[in-house]
Amino acid sequence: QREGVDLLVVHTCRFQMLDARYTPEQREAYGSATPVEFRDAVVAHLSGGRPMLALHTAALCFDDWPAWSNLAGATWNWERSNHPPPGPFTVTPGADPVVAGMSEFDVVDELYRFVAPAPGARVIATATDEGIAHPIAWLHDSGRSRVAYDALGHGHRSLANAGHRAMLGRIVEWLVEQ
Repeated sequence: QREGVDLLVVHTCRFQMLDARYTPEQREAYGSATPVEFRDAVVAHLSGGRPMLALHTAALCFDDWPAWSNLAGATWNWERSNHPPPGPFTVTPGADPVVAGMSEFDVVDELYRFVAPAPGARVIATATDEGIAHPIAWLHDSGRSRVAYDALGHGHRSLANAGHRAMLGRIVEWLVEQ
C-alpha cells in the first residue's frame, strides 16, 4: 500500500490563452497560471512513484510550466497541434500488451492531431485523418512513475463509449499494477 493518492487523473483545461486568437476579455475571464501548490503536488506525487493519467486537454494545459509536457508525456504545439470539431472517427488499438486483442471502435470526440508523445513513449492507439495516423493514447515512464496520456475525453459521448471505457480500463490497470 502506497501512501497518498493511488492515481492522479488530470482532466482539465487550464492555460494562459496567450495566442493571438484569444481576446483580452477571454484571457481575463478564462486564462490561468499554474499554481505553485499544484506543481509541487504533481511533482511530489510522481516523485513518490505514483501513477498519473492525463486526459484530453491535459496536453495543452499549464503552458507556463515547461516541465509539464515532460511529466504528462504529451506536447501540444500551438503552431501545429489542432483538432476539427467533434465528430465520429475510428480508434485503432495497437499491438501493445495493454490493448492487445482490443477491436477498433468508433467514437465521437475531437480528434487531436499533431500532439507529440514523450520520447520513448509506447503508442497504444491511433486514429487516421486525411491519411495520417495520429497517436491517440500512449504510455511512458516519468522517473519512477508510470504515466499515460489519452487524447480522447472531450465529453460524455466519448467517456461513455464502450470501446473508450474498455481502453481506459486497461490503461488504469497498467498504471496501478506495480
